[in-house]
Amino acid sequence: MTASSLFRGVMDVKVIKADVGKTFPADDQKSPDIARLMIAANAIRSLQRVFLRVNSDHYDQEVGLQVAAGDRLVIYLLTIGILKEAMDAFRTLDSQGWFANKIGGDILERVGKACDKNDVSSMYTRVTKPLRDEVAFHWKRHEIQAALCCLPKGTPQDIFVSYSGKGIDSRYSLADEILVNISSRDRIMMEETTQSPPKEFPTTGEQPDICNATPQRSEIDLKAMINEIVNFSGDFHELVDTCLHSHLIEKGAVLEERN
Repeated sequence: MTASSLFRGVMDVKVIKADVGKTFPADDQKSPDIARLMIAANAIRSLQRVFLRVNSDHYDQEVGLQVAAGDRLVIYLLTIGILKEAMDAFRTLDSQGWFANKIGGDILERVGKACDKNDVSSMYTRVTKPLRDEVAFHWKRHEIQAALCCLPKGTPQDIFVSYSGKGIDSRYSLADEILVNISSRDRIMMEETTQSPPKEFPTTGEQPDICNATPQRSEIDLKAMINEIVNFSGDFHELVDTCLHSHLIEKGAVLEERN
């Protein structure tokens, strides 16, 4: 059974077919990295389709405003984690000149600049890697402490919401506020320069004054950061599709149309 056999539709389908042994030979060092690009493209597109569903008034009404907002936040952070893998795969292939003879124009330069891990102003350095490491897939204790320090105090805040009485439509809204706070701190816009990374707070013994110990951090517009990621994702898909299709044609792939 193949993945496509699990889901059968009625729409017209275009298919590129090729001999995997010739197109992605296992003894070619580039093959795993080309495959990583395909895996990343699939994962990003899957999350984009889900995001389109949850980013609607209908979904807000279906599960409740705070639950819907939390779902959008999680999808955004998962996309960050996937983009980090995509950028790593891009750099590996780009260092071998794999893209250079397959695509021209500004797109290769834009993607390359965004993925540059040695540039303190690149998207990879400012946004993708730190958010992946500190917010999306790892929740560091000292970052959460700093976020709790910054949240409003003195008046009751929403901690938990449940719109339908079902667990699946419930949410700890405070947790989302913490992640948003961490995401929007210590990030910089493209024209700024980075600061020294914050020091880890000790996990045992005497704790520092969190509010005073936290380094000054640049506040940024979270929507601007999301837009930057959306724009990069568009460039990434165009780059991957153009170069992969060129690679497949070079290796003798054929195009089929199915109903």
